[in-house]
Amino acid sequence: VPDGDDTSIGYSLLHTFGRKTDLDAILALEEEKWFRCYPLELQPSLDVNIHILGAFHRAGYPGTHTAVSKIMNWVRERMQPGHFWIDKWHVSPFYTTAHVIIHCHPFDKEMCRAAVEWMLGRQNQDGSWGFCGFPTAEETAYCLQALSIWRKLGNKLDRESIQRGKDW
Repeated sequence: VPDGDDTSIGYSLLHTFGRKTDLDAILALEEEKWFRCYPLELQPSLDVNIHILGAFHRAGYPGTHTAVSKIMNWVRERMQPGHFWIDKWHVSPFYTTAHVIIHCHPFDKEMCRAAVEWMLGRQNQDGSWGFCGFPTAEETAYCLQALSIWRKLGNKLDRESIQRGKDW
C-alpha cells in the first residue's frame, strides 16, 4: 500500500546520502488542500504533511511553490491556541510540534519560533517533558531534537533548557 509518510521519510533519507530520487510518488498523493498518507484516507495526517514538507525542502522547493504553500496553509489552520499541533496518530503534541519546528522553519520561521516558545514553556523543572502528567524519555527526546536543530540553524536559544533535558 502506498504510504506518504514512509515515502517522504525515505526520500529525505536517500537525499541525505546523495541518492537521486524524484518526487513523483509523493506528488501522486496530492489532494485539494493537503497530501494524503494512503489511498482513500478519510482524515489527513498533519505528521505526514509535515514530513512531506521536509522532502520538498530537501528537493529545493521554495516557500512559494504551490505544493509547499498548500501544506503550510493547512498546517497553520490546524495550529492549536498556544502554537502547538496534535496529529490523529499521537496523544502527545510534542511529536508533531517538534516536527513542525524541524521541517517548517524554512517556510515560516516566526510560526516555528512561537512553537519553540510553547515547547520551552512546557519543560518540567527536572528538565523533562511529558504531556499526560508524567515525563517520558520519548517526549523529552522529541523536544531535545527540535530545540537542538533550531539552535543549530542559528536561532537564539539558551543552552540551559537543552542541557537540563539531557541531564534528565
